[in-house]
Amino acid sequence: MNPDADPGAPEEDGAQRPDPGEKVEGHDPGEKVEGVLSKSAQKKLARSQRKAAFKAKRKRENEAQQQQGFEGSAAGKAGRARQARMGINNSEGGRHGHRARGGAPVQVAREHVGIVAALEEVENTARLASLPGMTKRAVVPMDCHGSMDPPSSPRTLPVGAVSLRNHGLREFSTGTIGDLIGLRNITMLDVSRNELWALPGLNQLQGLRHLDISRNWFEALPEGLVALKQLVGVDASYNMLRANNESLQLTRLATLDQLRRLDIGCNQKCCKKSHAEMIRAQLPQLEVLGISVAPDGSCPAPAGYFEGSSAAERDATVLRAQLEPWSTSALRRRLVADFGRPATDPATVNRAQVMAELLECYQAEPPRRVVLVDGTTVADHHCHDLLVELKKWVAATEASGPLTRERPSIQASHYMILTAPTEFITGSAKAHKAAAKLEAHASLWEVAQRAVDSVDPEFGSRFTALAVTHNFRGSPHIDKQNVGPFLGISLGDFPEGEGGILVECSARVVACVNTKNRMGKVDGRYPHWVAQYPTENCDRYSVIFYQTVGELSPVGPAIFQIPTSL
Repeated sequence: MNPDADPGAPEEDGAQRPDPGEKVEGHDPGEKVEGVLSKSAQKKLARSQRKAAFKAKRKRENEAQQQQGFEGSAAGKAGRARQARMGINNSEGGRHGHRARGGAPVQVAREHVGIVAALEEVENTARLASLPGMTKRAVVPMDCHGSMDPPSSPRTLPVGAVSLRNHGLREFSTGTIGDLIGLRNITMLDVSRNELWALPGLNQLQGLRHLDISRNWFEALPEGLVALKQLVGVDASYNMLRANNESLQLTRLATLDQLRRLDIGCNQKCCKKSHAEMIRAQLPQLEVLGISVAPDGSCPAPAGYFEGSSAAERDATVLRAQLEPWSTSALRRRLVADFGRPATDPATVNRAQVMAELLECYQAEPPRRVVLVDGTTVADHHCHDLLVELKKWVAATEASGPLTRERPSIQASHYMILTAPTEFITGSAKAHKAAAKLEAHASLWEVAQRAVDSVDPEFGSRFTALAVTHNFRGSPHIDKQNVGPFLGISLGDFPEGEGGILVECSARVVACVNTKNRMGKVDGRYPHWVAQYPTENCDRYSVIFYQTVGELSPVGPAIFQIPTSL
């Protein structure tokens, strides 16, 4: 029913319906009558209509994406690789635009130029105060993945060697290299630091002894390897390989009697001690197996690599904990770009040494500058309604049994993720479970939707998930799966000016975004954490609106307002 229409006017379907409060002859006003909806039924109907409209809108967006040949997240290396394989150009604005690098933003939208300029002025002032001779950041050479490419001495390739290293390749052709020295004469091929996922015609290189495909987009070793009976070594590190026969081609590699060295280090899905044991058992001819074994009970990380096994175990007030979310490559870049130190070689200088040198640089300078930003004020009635729903959620969770946090790597009393209805179209068991979960918390979702729409309706139509938390504390982390910035609001009786979102803007600048009863916009692809607040006698609730599906937004500034204090 249209609440603004004349109660006695006919609806669009032509049916005459009385006002909900009007008495119908022969019935009490509170009794259910055919054609009459009670107030609770009206609310339920309105809710289902809004949900149906939301799902229909998201379905249209998904169908449009499918027509372009791509569905799913474009975040991270895997997402960009999927897009490239489907012919979608994701390199506009520079191939480094998908990740935060820890320095100046890679690509700056026109509306963010003033924000970036203000933050850079603070960074430059702080840098010059400590390093007067360093008037600007040092240039850091990088490959197409954004990884630092340390300068190396010019080398003379041996006879029979072909190098296509760091050529920005997404396609490979044996015709190109065959014209150089002849396919059968090639003994070493280096195609590292490109964006390749296949090597068609590789089986034609019958004399090949050494193959380097490191730092590419391979999800499986090239099938042509089985024909290379002279092959001695393969470097497939920094790809997207998995610890199974299909990806590693173990059955085929077992037929290569000359194979002695296989490097699959830094493939995130090949990182367990059991994986190493399986590979050695199936490839007994190997003398050297390179594999990055993830820290666990049996294989702890080397001393100094990390402090604490997760963000939940780290003291967010300590600088090292704030730097820990960065990759080792990002820390290496920072040493060069922001502190003028010589580039470090990953082969000889590990993460622990890089971190120690970086902390030494920071120790020689004043503490990092904290600038303040106020989020957009949210109307009192939205804050009230949302806080009521959050308290109901916590009470229901505590009454349901032992507490389980959905994100144990984060320190919080309660943590829950709700996924938008658009994700349920796939019909998978996971989607059905998420849909049931959303249905159980429909009121919370709807109240949160109204709150975000009141501030940023455009983002309100795009976000794909909610992170709902109670007493989130510290926990510096990076949201690697996000395809763009998030909006966040915090509520509760914690003190004003405390419990904001702290986010690193650059090497020497951190922003504190006030989100109490406000909607703050932050790019979670930079390290961020919650500022201190008293937790014994007060509560802090928060809702984060974020997006992991859809078009990837290039990384710009970490915040989206010029700070109120500079």
